[in-house]
Amino acid sequence: MRAAIIALMLMIGSPVGAEISGSMSCKVKSNRVTALEEGKPKFYSGNEGEFSKGDTLILEYRLDWYKNLYVGLHEENSIKSTQPKIVENRYAEFEQLKKVDGRISLKEGENDRLILSEDFISLATPINTMVFVRYYKSDFHGYYLSDLPAFLTVQLATFDCRPIDDKISEIISSF
Repeated sequence: MRAAIIALMLMIGSPVGAEISGSMSCKVKSNRVTALEEGKPKFYSGNEGEFSKGDTLILEYRLDWYKNLYVGLHEENSIKSTQPKIVENRYAEFEQLKKVDGRISLKEGENDRLILSEDFISLATPINTMVFVRYYKSDFHGYYLSDLPAFLTVQLATFDCRPIDDKISEIISSF
């Protein structure tokens, strides 16, 4: 009887597969904030207290045991944070994710909100967008765009990224 209870508990609580996670180190190459103040554009080299040109951020992607996909951009010292400072978490249940031509994507309406492929990573939230494209071997470059309509402010930062632990292929092949 005890063996049957233990077996049932293991079946209920056991994950679908192993977690796969990878990351890239992304050097901030440029960072520009444009704000409209009293009818005049003002230009800044970043937002106070946030990342600046020359800083290193971490691009993390993870497929957890239950086939939820996460992509996030973190400040270097908060890689395992559940609330990344730069772009919010994005989890997607396995049933919502689609794999077409080697790309894993999550659609909301007609728009791709999350894309992960060997050559392209994209995440879009209501106020943030990040896009990374492979340009040489495992190296990516890309941008982060933040649009804050309530403050009439737009931020555009560019990055050059190198792999720390390249697991994109493993995540894609697990679908």
